[in-house]
Amino acid sequence: MELHEISRILGTLMYGGAGEVLSAWKGLDDASRVEFLKVCKLEGTMPFVYRRLFESGLREGLKELEAQNVRQNVFAITNQLKIESLYSLLDGHGIRYAPIKGIDLAFRIYPSPSLRTFTDWDVLFPHEDINKAVRLLLDNGWEKDDYSIPEHFHTSILHKDGVSLEPHWMLPGFDGVTPEQIWRYVHPVMDGGCRHLLSPALNMLLLTRHASRGFYTVAPFTRMLLDAAYIMQSDGFDWISCREVSDALNLPCSADLLASFHEFFPEDIRKNMQADPERSEAFRKVFAQRKAMEPSSKRHNLVFVDANHFSLAWITE
Repeated sequence: MELHEISRILGTLMYGGAGEVLSAWKGLDDASRVEFLKVCKLEGTMPFVYRRLFESGLREGLKELEAQNVRQNVFAITNQLKIESLYSLLDGHGIRYAPIKGIDLAFRIYPSPSLRTFTDWDVLFPHEDINKAVRLLLDNGWEKDDYSIPEHFHTSILHKDGVSLEPHWMLPGFDGVTPEQIWRYVHPVMDGGCRHLLSPALNMLLLTRHASRGFYTVAPFTRMLLDAAYIMQSDGFDWISCREVSDALNLPCSADLLASFHEFFPEDIRKNMQADPERSEAFRKVFAQRKAMEPSSKRHNLVFVDANHFSLAWITE
């Protein structure tokens, strides 16, 4: 099954009514369903697929999906309690921070945290506060991963109670951009508060910049599309602001990449993107060359092509 056929089915699940969802699903042969679910399982979008099929009235053939959905619900609840504990610690010591990527999307952007899978926690700190934040975490039970090699955008990974935390002072994929430029688009939840949020435009840009890893060869594209769809539905998002932020930071506009999956988005959304047709076609060709990874593949395999991610931890596992 081609990637863009998968994106078409996923788009129907995202934007279609119950009748459209059931019609699209029943129109697939068994082999196509298996292949579609294999990709979604690998990329962590099975909980979304289960929810949409169940909401549309389907009850048969969902046993495996239902079991995964239950596990994801338990995982989300457990992580929510631990995340709130982390926020309380940072708030109590007056350290500014901004949850980013998976934990931000799961607990703020998606309608339910169980719909957005994630593994580690990513938290952005001001560059001048990163060492203070790490010391605070180490003093409160977090332990440094001795095999974790600091990146140019985050420190060594920290661990506590089965959770991995990446303290960031920069956003991944924002080469040539300074932390000061980033924080122009990061705003406090409340005046004087420590917890901050990325603006909707910056959140969208982070999504597509993170997808640029390994020359766009390793990003879980079904998760990227769902993330984009839910960010678009968040308060304050508009494509004009998104393009302005991209231009200000001298980075490719998210619309050009996302529009390459035009089968996923309804026509009105595609029009609002105002993507550059030539750039979108180039992205489409890049993604068309990708090969679906086997479900047994680990994250190690997904990032192996990216030299920045190599670490001794792979050898010692």
